[in-house]
Amino acid sequence: MENFEANLERVKELLQKLNSPDITLREAVECYKEGMELLRIAQRQIEEAELIVQEIAVGEPTSENGKGGNSTPPNSTSPAGKGGGEGELPF
Repeated sequence: MENFEANLERVKELLQKLNSPDITLREAVECYKEGMELLRIAQRQIEEAELIVQEIAVGEPTSENGKGGNSTPPNSTSPAGKGGGEGELPF
């Protein structure tokens, strides 16, 4: 999955390019298209992170030994269906 911060940096670069008076219409359309796709990806990443935070805020069910536990087995997928190990964020 793409890196959230790197995507936002690329969006900033595209915005600077779009603000240039020397940009052609074709370049502007390509920048806009790329920027919108990166923003859609970033929005999905934010939504996935919000789900993780909500799960943490609600609290994970305790295991049988009473010490707490992870409601998701270590080798299962994250809420968004992406693979990842225990404690790994989806972005």
